[in-house]
Amino acid sequence: MLFLTAVLSIALFSCKKSGGENQTYEVVTVGFEVSYGKADLKGKIGPDARIEDVTQVGFLYSEDENVVWNTENCNDIACPSVNNEFSANLSINTYDILYFFRAYCIMGGEMYMGAVKSFRSKGLAPTGITVSKTSIGLVVGGQEKLTATVLPEGKTAQDVNWETSDAKVASVSGGLVKAVATGMAVITVTSPGLPGKSGKCIVSVRNAKPAGAVDMGFGPYWAEKNLGASKVGDYGDFYAWGETNTRSTFYESDYRYSDHRVAVLSASSDAASVKLGSRWRMPTKEEAEQLRDNCTFTVETVDGHKGVRCTSKINGNSIFLPAAGSKSEALITGYGWYNEGSAAMFWTSTANPDDSNRAYDFTSSLSNVQDQQHYSAASVYSYYKYCGYTIRPVSD
Repeated sequence: MLFLTAVLSIALFSCKKSGGENQTYEVVTVGFEVSYGKADLKGKIGPDARIEDVTQVGFLYSEDENVVWNTENCNDIACPSVNNEFSANLSINTYDILYFFRAYCIMGGEMYMGAVKSFRSKGLAPTGITVSKTSIGLVVGGQEKLTATVLPEGKTAQDVNWETSDAKVASVSGGLVKAVATGMAVITVTSPGLPGKSGKCIVSVRNAKPAGAVDMGFGPYWAEKNLGASKVGDYGDFYAWGETNTRSTFYESDYRYSDHRVAVLSASSDAASVKLGSRWRMPTKEEAEQLRDNCTFTVETVDGHKGVRCTSKINGNSIFLPAAGSKSEALITGYGWYNEGSAAMFWTSTANPDDSNRAYDFTSSLSNVQDQQHYSAASVYSYYKYCGYTIRPVSD
């Protein structure tokens, strides 16, 4: 702990005793020591004063340099005993506030004061360090300034070190973060005065938003419409999982994708990547769950089709999922177009690890959306890969 100590000059004040005789007494504001949470004030009575005539010693202090110096306008700290040298401990938790003070003594009912001196408070002892943001999202080439704050006062930390976990993704200098390439990096700030303490910010870097995409404030960019759709409300094309050509009917005997060992579809088996290019792909199971967990859902009709409006809880942006349902054969009812007009459904790129015949899909039933008191508005579960589902592309 560092202490700031200043030895201050003597101030002499002339006073008039009751008999009309002039007499000079020394009252000295000696100095102070400022540390975290307190200030120790020091004063003394000069050698010309008779200690037996002094009835009280102490200090007056104020934040106003031009205050009228008396006990009515100032804060008063009276010392418990009278000595030639005296001190008082001022508990003070404010940070970087300038205080003015002066020593005093009372003799014969009169107050005599030393010179006005000042000190700056240091606040409470620091206990930690934080970063102005715990996570940020940047596009490649973008940048954002972070600041470090010392706890508990909330003062800006000056003597700090900034580091990045991956300079190939995001660099940092003096708190300025620059996005280099897509990926994730962790920015860490430390201070020599706070060993073992640090603040962290997770930086997610992605490419600039492509045309026809919506930034939902979480995960990847989401396409405005289904793959193959000409308008937002259109159903678009239907695909079996892992196939890149659309079909009008979906029977198990016609299913052509054969690599049942894959956990996530490769770009060559991802219909969105094949049809739209490398910037686009099918969402993963985790990204579909992000959509489920970070949106509110309402039923709407767009371009003549009923569907579900997914509105981000993060930034208020939204996408519309038409209730396209799915196409497949069924053991009892035979081939059919199921849930058309009653459920928005799309494939993810993630296979079910426990059942090689199934992959995960996103489903939002319109009836569930309209009765969210009893049902979940959206769900992510697996179904047979040969079935025909729509695809909602995403972009990193």
